[in-house]
Amino acid sequence: ELLLNQNRRPTASEKGTVAHLFLQFCDYRLVKRDGVECEINRLLNLGFINDRAAKILDRAMLERFFASPFFARISNAENIRREFRFTRLIPLSGLTSHHDLADALGDRTLMVQGSIDLLCFFPDGHIELCDYKTDHITSEERKDISLLQKRMQERHGDQLAQYAAAVEETFGKRPDKAFIFSLPLGDAVEISIP
Repeated sequence: ELLLNQNRRPTASEKGTVAHLFLQFCDYRLVKRDGVECEINRLLNLGFINDRAAKILDRAMLERFFASPFFARISNAENIRREFRFTRLIPLSGLTSHHDLADALGDRTLMVQGSIDLLCFFPDGHIELCDYKTDHITSEERKDISLLQKRMQERHGDQLAQYAAAVEETFGKRPDKAFIFSLPLGDAVEISIP
């Protein structure tokens, strides 16, 4: 079972996990046609989510995702990959700005594994990646999205840079854009990827 204790109050982590699970397996077309609640029931009946997950899914948050300009944007993608898993080796020397340490690390590598929440390939050839986040949004960040963008860049920019490198290694083309979709906000913020 995804969530073992059915009677306790869900944690923020559990809420985030079930939101990711729903967004991984839901059928976008069916959600747009029949709504979030019908899709929750369909996924429950198919065994993709359990009763506890169905109960704690934040319907309003999911509705905001499907009503967002970002969802309208990704609806124009020619091909969408969800939960795109990757493994890559990166040189340890590239993880430090200290030259002596970089020299000492030599050619040692680190294996990095990850899963990209959403990867969109558009008809004109450009690629966009997106990661869903359920981080708390402050009232100041709601008023000034640039504050949220700055915090997300600082907190998650390195992660998305690794994702972009994995996409380039796999598909031979670096993503043109990277986004974090803030589920609590109901909108996406663009993240710079070097």
